[in-house]
Amino acid sequence: MKFLKSKAFIPSAYFLFGLFYFFEPFLSSLFEIINPFIARNLFLPIDWMVFVITLPFNAILGFYFPDTVFIIITISYLAFFFSKPIQTGWADKQKRLAFSPLVIFPLIFLIMSPLGLFYYGQKRVNSNVVGGWTRLILAGGVDVIRADSSELLKSSNEYPADEEILASIEKLGYWTKIEQDKKILLVGVGRLFNMADEFGYIIQDDNKPLQLPDYLERSEFYRIWKFSEGIYFFEQ
Repeated sequence: MKFLKSKAFIPSAYFLFGLFYFFEPFLSSLFEIINPFIARNLFLPIDWMVFVITLPFNAILGFYFPDTVFIIITISYLAFFFSKPIQTGWADKQKRLAFSPLVIFPLIFLIMSPLGLFYYGQKRVNSNVVGGWTRLILAGGVDVIRADSSELLKSSNEYPADEEILASIEKLGYWTKIEQDKKILLVGVGRLFNMADEFGYIIQDDNKPLQLPDYLERSEFYRIWKFSEGIYFFEQ
């Protein structure tokens, strides 16, 4: 209760809210790829809570409500900052604390703006792609994956046996499939839950143009991103 009445409460609350606004959609989508367990058990409940709370406003007002809330709260905080810390003689340390979000948040916005500008939408899609790159790097990187995939593509099995799957490919995803007619290796990351989109990798000879796997041809919707020659990331 003492902290609620302190001068640090409003700046701290605004700072935490801002960190949530900027980083939750990024981390939620990132972990959907690199660690679905964390995404499912930590971020998915948060996402559903935000979705349920904001759905009526999004439907009625026709715009991204979390972004509007952040703008309104920021304007209110600016009014608070110039009326309280500046006008009522707060100590320098307290002023710096109150001013710090006004410096930090524009920097975070600029750094993260290439991912997308809104809480929903493109920011989450691009964060999934960052997750795809992160998982690829953690599995050994482009060169290792390319070399190990070339070995695995020599297999005559559509679904390679466990002893055929090298460590880097095992780290890359949860299932593997070879489309023998096109000599394409599919490495699946899986789905966050049954109705969610599925992600994975398409790996083939880097001297050939991309061939659409039969696995995706059956899908009404898919996206493919090129990570390197012969290595692609897909969503369906």
